[in-house]
Amino acid sequence: LCSLMAGEAFEPVDAATCRMCLLGASHLSHPTNFWAPAAIQRTEVWERARQLGNPKFVVPPLQAFKLAHAMLLAECGLKDKALRYVEAVCDAVKPAKGGQGYSMRLTAELEMFDH
Repeated sequence: LCSLMAGEAFEPVDAATCRMCLLGASHLSHPTNFWAPAAIQRTEVWERARQLGNPKFVVPPLQAFKLAHAMLLAECGLKDKALRYVEAVCDAVKPAKGGQGYSMRLTAELEMFDH
């Protein structure tokens, strides 16, 4: 939260300058397991709070984590919930012209769903 208060922006985890990609998770200290569901959900809550003031607000780096979370939900048999996540990610990425601002991998994975 201190990073948010200081005006730190979320960045893609693979960016050389990335200091924050999920709330309450350190990709520097724990590079293989930092993206726990709780960290994704904390960041989603922050994104949703910002959307109350600006409905078009999106945290681009979060969308890849949401898609990974959707895949985890699907593997656990929660297909309806997973589908809602995928649709939300598609809706967030779609307005960006050609997926601009999003990783090529994310846009390629979303093309499978053809939304």
